Amino acid sequence: MQGVVGGVVSLGLGLADPTSVPTADLFAAIGAVGGSDQVGAALSYADERGDAALIDAVVARLAAAEGLVVPRESVMITYGATGATEIVARLLAADTGVIIVEAPTYRDTLGVLCDHRCQLMPVPMDECGMAIVPLREALAKISQQGKTPIIFTVPTFQNPSGITMTLERRREVLREAASANAIVVEDDPYRDIYFGIDPPPPSLFALSEGRNTLRIGTFSKILAPGLRVGYILGPTHIIDKFIQSGSPLSGGGANPLVSRAIATYLSTGKLDAHLQELRVLYRSKRDALLGAITASLPPNADIHITNPQGGFFCWMTLGQGLPFTAKQLKAHANTLGVDFIIGDGFFVSNHIKQQQPHDNHNYQAEGSNCLRLAFSFEPAANLQRGGTLLGKAIHDLRTHPPHSS
Repeated sequence: MQGVVGGVVSLGLGLADPTSVPTADLFAAIGAVGGSDQVGAALSYADERGDAALIDAVVARLAAAEGLVVPRESVMITYGATGATEIVARLLAADTGVIIVEAPTYRDTLGVLCDHRCQLMPVPMDECGMAIVPLREALAKISQQGKTPIIFTVPTFQNPSGITMTLERRREVLREAASANAIVVEDDPYRDIYFGIDPPPPSLFALSEGRNTLRIGTFSKILAPGLRVGYILGPTHIIDKFIQSGSPLSGGGANPLVSRAIATYLSTGKLDAHLQELRVLYRSKRDALLGAITASLPPNADIHITNPQGGFFCWMTLGQGLPFTAKQLKAHANTLGVDFIIGDGFFVSNHIKQQQPHDNHNYQAEGSNCLRLAFSFEPAANLQRGGTLLGKAIHDLRTHPPHSS
C-alpha cells in the first residue's frame, strides 16, 4: 500500500483507516445495482453532469445534514476531490490567473495546481484560519495586476494543520472575496468527521448562498478512497462551463457504475450511523497520538502541536531554539521506527523551487521546522507507540544535537 514501510509506524500516511470501510454494505450496493434494471445505465456513459441518482442523493444529503438547499443544476460528479481540483485548475484558473492558497496547504493540491502552471500566491494562517490582512493585501496585489483571483481554502479540519476556520473568519474571508470579485473554492473533505457534539461552522458555500463560491466534496474519507467519486457544487454558469468541457463531452460523467452504487448505499439510510462510528474511531486515535506525544515530550520542549477537532491531521512546529530541524528529526525518528512528513512540502515556495531549480532564493527554509502527523491510518496501539517514539527522538536530539546538514 502507498506509503507503508514494514515495521515502521507511519504518521505520514493520511488515508482513511482500512477497518472503517463499510465493505459489506458497499458490495451489497454494487450487487443491488448489478441485479436491477439500473445496470444498463450504470454500465453506459453517464450524463456529462454525472449519474442522476447520485446527484439526487447528494442534494438530499446536503438538505438533511446541513439544511442546505442546492439545485441539482449546481452539482457535478467528479473523479474524487482530486478530479474536482483538476477541473478548477484546468478550466477556471486558466481564465482568472492567480490562485491564493493557505500556507501551509495540502501538498498534492499544490502539485495539481503546479502541473497546470497556475500562478500561486500563499497567505499565512493563524489559529482562526486564513489570515485576513495578508489575504486583503494579496487580493489588492492581484487586482493591481488586472487579474481576477481565486481563493482556494480547506477551512474545516485543514490538511495539514488540522485548523478549522472560525465562523467569524469565514464571514471575513467572504467579505474580502466579494470586495475583490474573487472566486472562492472550498475543499471540504473532512466536514463530516468532527469530534465534538456539534458540527463545524457552516461551509463557505452555505454562508455565501453559493455566490461566486465552489465547494468540493468526496466520498473517499467517509466511505472508501478506492471509489474515486466526489462532487463539486457551484453557481450554475460555472458548473455548466465544467460539464461542457472536453473530457465530459468525450467520456461522459465520472464513474457511473460506482456512482450508482454509492447512491444505492445512501438510500439505505446507513450513512449517519457509519459517520458516528467514524467520529468515535478517529477521535480515539487522535487522543492516542496526542496523549503519547504529550506524555513523552521533555519539560519545556519548545514545541507547539495543534489539537484538531476533526479530520485526520495535526501539525507540529519545532521552536527556533531547538538544535535540530524537522529533517534531522525525521532521520533519527526513522531509526527508532516512526515516520512523518516534513512540513516544507506544504508550502508554495517548495513547489516553486522544484519547478525552478536554478532560482537562488532560500525557498526550502519555509516549513523546515514543521511536521504533519496523521492519526487516520494506523491502529491506536501503533499511534501510541509512534507518539512515544517521536517524543523519544525529540528528547534524544535535544540531549545530543546532531551535526548541521
